[in-house]
Amino acid sequence: MKERQRVVGLSNNASVASPEAKFEAAAWTIADSPPEWLTRALAYFGPGITSMRDPFDIGERFVRMRDACDTLMKGLPAYLHMPFDLQTQETEAAKLVLQLLPTIKENLDQFTKSRSGRKPIVSRIICAAVIVEAWKLLHGKVERRSDKVYEACEVYWQACGGPASDIENWRRLVEKVSANSEEWIVKRLAAFRVVQN
Repeated sequence: MKERQRVVGLSNNASVASPEAKFEAAAWTIADSPPEWLTRALAYFGPGITSMRDPFDIGERFVRMRDACDTLMKGLPAYLHMPFDLQTQETEAAKLVLQLLPTIKENLDQFTKSRSGRKPIVSRIICAAVIVEAWKLLHGKVERRSDKVYEACEVYWQACGGPASDIENWRRLVEKVSANSEEWIVKRLAAFRVVQN
């Protein structure tokens, strides 16, 4: 007999609940009597997570951007060799872009390394990272193998518009994002916390 999936939902009326109520429900899965700032922070990240759910291959976009960096790095130096009477402020802009492009390309190279297995769903990774970082902020640490953390991820995912799934699907993502701190998420969560205090 097939093991029954452990699917959680916001409520029987989740489809008619307001966005604020959905994010508040997600906040309650992270903490009993959650602080107000937590609901606002979850609502802040929500639209970004939702927009990433659109079906496109982000890896392909990174490849195209990396290739565009190569093209610009080869072509932009032409601006630097213009006769003096043809040099303009675009020449200065080209110098700045040429200074920045190697770092951008290096980052894109990291994103475009070939990997085996399933492609990660970026929106689910960020969803898990928001929950893990909020959990750490409120509880000091996160248990990597915790049904409560997986449930928080699932409820938040559904609040962001994601389809219901087995909470065990969050295990690998929670372990992955728990290993490293996502500083950009931590900073934004801390900013929400400071505003309330």
